Amino acid sequence: TNNNNNKLIVYLAPTKALVSSQCENIKKSVRSDVKLSTLSNQSFNSARINIDDSLRFNDKAYEESIRLRNKILLNNVLVLTPGLLNSILSTGVLKMSDFDSLILDECQEAKGASPMVEICSHIDSYEADKRPRVLGISSGFKSSAKISLNETIKSLERIMNSKVVHESTSQSIKDSHFYRIVQYH
Repeated sequence: TNNNNNKLIVYLAPTKALVSSQCENIKKSVRSDVKLSTLSNQSFNSARINIDDSLRFNDKAYEESIRLRNKILLNNVLVLTPGLLNSILSTGVLKMSDFDSLILDECQEAKGASPMVEICSHIDSYEADKRPRVLGISSGFKSSAKISLNETIKSLERIMNSKVVHESTSQSIKDSHFYRIVQYH
């Protein structure tokens, strides 16, 4: 668990289906007293509409954002999509400094204008002592006719301000690898 001043461990999965699946997997591997939750677009968007609407008319926005923030921070672990995390960060309900650790599942998807790239940029905008620890994980990288595997890895290292560490999971199965992306500050 993360009893580091009630900071969250945030696990980002690229799809809603993976959010549900990974949440179940995490539940099976942590103690029963660990508070684990997912946050859906629907629940966050309805709260955000209340925040945005009331911001124009009175101070209810502040109360709503505090209520939502407190509800989220009751958890130890939060599992959600990168796009939803970007929405949460953009409203100011949570800040990167609220997170102890950030786990990016399928981090090889951090390219172009993806939500993961936005998150990496957001992390870099914080002072080093305010940033969460970051672990990117990937089951593998794909190269294309235009871009080599080495170029793909170097691009990810630049985007995540990190170093790719490769671990072979099986000596007998060619191209069966696990990659860890370790972020250095």
